[in-house]
Amino acid sequence: MKISTIKNTMLSVALVAFSLGFVIDAQAQYKAYGDNIIFNGDFSLGDSLWVIEGGNGTVSHSDTLKFEGVTAGDPWALQSYQSLTAEQIAALAEGGDWELTFDAMSPSGAKNFHVFLGEVGGGWARYWNSDNGNGTGDVAVDGEWKTYSLNTFITQTWDAMKIGFEVAGDNADLMIDNIKLRTVKNNVVMNGDFSQVDSSGALVGWSGGTAVNGEMHFADIPGGGNQWDVQSMQTFEQEQLDSIYTPGPYEVSFEARTTEGTQDLHIYFGETGGGWSRYFSAQGEGKITVDTEMKKYILETPINETWDAMQVGFEVNFAAGDLYIDNVSISRITEVAPSAPAIALSTDAGIVTIDVTDVGAATYEVYFADSAFTDVSGGALVATVSGSELSATHTIPAPHASMVKTYDAYYGVIGRTSKGTPGEMTSATINTATSVAVNYIYELSADAVEAAAGALESGVVPAATALASFFPDDYTPFEINSNSLVVEGSAAEGGDVDASAKFWVGFENITGANMMVFYAEMMDDIVVPAAAAENGGGGWDFDSWEAGIGAYGPDFITGSDHQSFESGEEPDYQLRAGLMDVNGPYIHAWDGDAGDPGYNQLVGNSATVADTSADGMVRLLTILSTVEFSGVNTAAADFVYPTGEGVSTMMFNVAINDNDGTGRDYQGCWSSKCTGAWWNTPANWEVVALVGSAAVVSNEDVVSTVPLEYSLDQNYPNPFNPSTNIQFSLAATSDVTLEVYNMLGQKVATLLQNQKMNAGSHTQTFDASRLASGMYVYRISTPNFVQSRSMMLIK
Repeated sequence: MKISTIKNTMLSVALVAFSLGFVIDAQAQYKAYGDNIIFNGDFSLGDSLWVIEGGNGTVSHSDTLKFEGVTAGDPWALQSYQSLTAEQIAALAEGGDWELTFDAMSPSGAKNFHVFLGEVGGGWARYWNSDNGNGTGDVAVDGEWKTYSLNTFITQTWDAMKIGFEVAGDNADLMIDNIKLRTVKNNVVMNGDFSQVDSSGALVGWSGGTAVNGEMHFADIPGGGNQWDVQSMQTFEQEQLDSIYTPGPYEVSFEARTTEGTQDLHIYFGETGGGWSRYFSAQGEGKITVDTEMKKYILETPINETWDAMQVGFEVNFAAGDLYIDNVSISRITEVAPSAPAIALSTDAGIVTIDVTDVGAATYEVYFADSAFTDVSGGALVATVSGSELSATHTIPAPHASMVKTYDAYYGVIGRTSKGTPGEMTSATINTATSVAVNYIYELSADAVEAAAGALESGVVPAATALASFFPDDYTPFEINSNSLVVEGSAAEGGDVDASAKFWVGFENITGANMMVFYAEMMDDIVVPAAAAENGGGGWDFDSWEAGIGAYGPDFITGSDHQSFESGEEPDYQLRAGLMDVNGPYIHAWDGDAGDPGYNQLVGNSATVADTSADGMVRLLTILSTVEFSGVNTAAADFVYPTGEGVSTMMFNVAINDNDGTGRDYQGCWSSKCTGAWWNTPANWEVVALVGSAAVVSNEDVVSTVPLEYSLDQNYPNPFNPSTNIQFSLAATSDVTLEVYNMLGQKVATLLQNQKMNAGSHTQTFDASRLASGMYVYRISTPNFVQSRSMMLIK
């Protein structure tokens, strides 16, 4: 009886022999082993736990397993094996790649024997077959001691199992020693056991730390400054980069200890330079607290993205002390992938529902694109659902109600195991309408601009009700709360009281400065300002808000294609506003040095004023002169705002940082596209409407000219003689057939035959002058819609 079935088929690979030493493969994969599950594999305890069976020779276990005086017969007529315990079988049941190694030689000069790992009784199923000396479990040795290995992917275990050696296939004697059965993983990290040092004593492949007894040692960590001020990194060579591929789960493991108390470290695994994107956040799962016991720490990540330059290492300057680190490993998790799930799509009022058929995956990921794609790299992740939910919804909101349209939405769904192994993707498409976004940026009146300017002059933030009065009554502020995406650290421990914010955002066309106005109400139970500085002062690490703005408006379904800051006709900027010791509130901007000479400074003719009088809240009013950007970088286009009834769009996002005393421990983001690299990746921002002061701002007041669904209306007039009008609506460009039948089901007229027609409302005239009086049926057919109605002709 099987106690664990991981897959229905068993896989094995051929036997290989190698000399002892450090081995890598063509993609810089370094071996990393798990614990040996064989008991007494070096025979230091004699025959303990080893069984002898068969009479075709003698067997002894004194320091070495010896088969002597062998008489040829069936291979199993002389054997020694170890019956696996429940604990050993449970270890194998974890599955994955395993390697059996042993030393062997024949005093007779040559020997062939069979290695058995598998079921006891039953079908005697095994992982390596025997085939007259040519099977995957048949081993040929000579008269010299060598190390041999057999590898397999464990997919199945049984109630009763054994591992052993069947040696009676020929007359030669055999000696075996140092038997090990272990998990084996291909480790991306070079010198992860810190066994290699150069002539100066520095660790080979690492930028810092010193070698002490085969461990990496950080001594006399000061604890003041940034966590990365003391670090050791390994920058990956091209071969290592080639060995990390998507999609798929990886495991990062290491051992660590300190000599006294506890010590924090950050395991950095990710991008070198650029946005410094990483798989484990510095204040979340990537921050590890170690104590004086050397322990193994394991982190897992479903890698969906890699970069041209990558590194792994440790940032350790959290507190004074020391650290020891050993056995660093990055390996791909090998397990059986889920099957491709069946999916069904439906749409209602611009919201698409994706229903998934369960195939046993732990989670299912839903990807979206506006064109067909064949793997997850071609889409954007829009939902993750558990194996119990099996349903997700998704919508693309039009920035303004006047921009509602229909489009073809493409979806792909994959299942993942609990460790992150992905299955094959299932694709589907549906024609749907967009929904309507609730947030927008509003044109401010002269009174509003005057009030904001007065606030800057007086240094006093107006009352919240006064500021809100400059926006429409039903204005919905941009909001970040406990339901928003967490892109750095972990969710605020105190919930929305600890870290949340609302933003009222406007623009003006009065002063010539093309100003944007941000009014923020930030909830924060512990306010920590940045240190005084002449620029942003590293404000990202302290209580502050950040924004991304772009002076261009791409199609809102596809969004920006900028993977980094750009300048010229489509410039992007990052903003940050907050409190600063001594210097007071600030507004800082950066363009990623995309411009020439680039923008990275406090913004001229702009300012932030603050109100901290209410417990647990910081109110910030910021006026930003956007023409200052092109004043520095003359190649950058200016922001242009609509006025009156005008509506346009721009790129936008906003985020908040929370510091409760020990550095940033949370960053929450408004955009649904946010990643940890949103701050310099405009593709993570949203297309947001700029709405003129006289434009319609209530979604209910705008009637889209594009129908939101297919329909076939009742003809008019009805009854009719001799002609009538047939009206229908198309939600998308479609091939249309429109036919008329009599009550016997006979077709009497074809008005349209597979005619391509645009989305919208259409009217077709039907002339029935040649037909007799009576009831008739008209029927519309498209690839996505079929409907019939009846009409009466009276002559």
